[in-house]
Amino acid sequence: TYGLSSRFEAKVKKPLRDSLNKEPFKKIILIPIANISGSYNLAADSLHFSAINFNTSTVLFKKITLTFSSIFDLYAANPENNARINTFEYTVSKRLMRVTSMNFDASTSITSQDFRKLFKKKGAPENKDEKDKKQFDLIQNINLSYSLRLRNEYVNGVDSTLISANQISLSGSINLSKGWAIRIGNIGYSFKDERITFPDFTFSRDLHCWQMGLSWQPERQTWNFFIRVKPGSLGFLEVPVQRGVYDTF
Repeated sequence: TYGLSSRFEAKVKKPLRDSLNKEPFKKIILIPIANISGSYNLAADSLHFSAINFNTSTVLFKKITLTFSSIFDLYAANPENNARINTFEYTVSKRLMRVTSMNFDASTSITSQDFRKLFKKKGAPENKDEKDKKQFDLIQNINLSYSLRLRNEYVNGVDSTLISANQISLSGSINLSKGWAIRIGNIGYSFKDERITFPDFTFSRDLHCWQMGLSWQPERQTWNFFIRVKPGSLGFLEVPVQRGVYDTF
């Protein structure tokens, strides 16, 4: 087996006015880690090389996480059934290797503090607008993610790139008022299928010592209604009512 891990950094020259710092350069991490791995089977009678795995990740603007992974194959594939054959890809197509799959993901998280920083006026005091602070605190946490899945295979004898998944999704929680809140378990949109995917919502009401709510999954046609004591005291008291796909009421 073999593996290689690497880290990519850059040095940027600091401005001349920054004379208090003895170091003239500052270090920037471009790619925290990149990995390549595979194996070679000495005992096999053919197809000695395994597929080559490559994956990497990085963070942009301290908020957006990007990950990329891919699988490469040194051997060619049978155009009829996409099975590996004991012939190098370079012999068939003059390419060093062929890409069998690629995955790309991007994700970020947005909080009320991020919104306050975004809309805060320059030079404004920290505690000037309590009203704005309460308004932005309605947004507890919002998570955004994007996924792209590609695979390469022969379709009717033609080397083709197929999209397995191409979708964006959102999750998080929002306080509609002092007592009402909504939690978005997941809601997304598939660009490949052109439809909304896996919507999941929970509406809840704070009743001081009690909590009432409704969880709803419209795509699966299921819902769950509950009244329960807040966590921390008498948590065993709970009155759930739910409806599934096979329920008739």
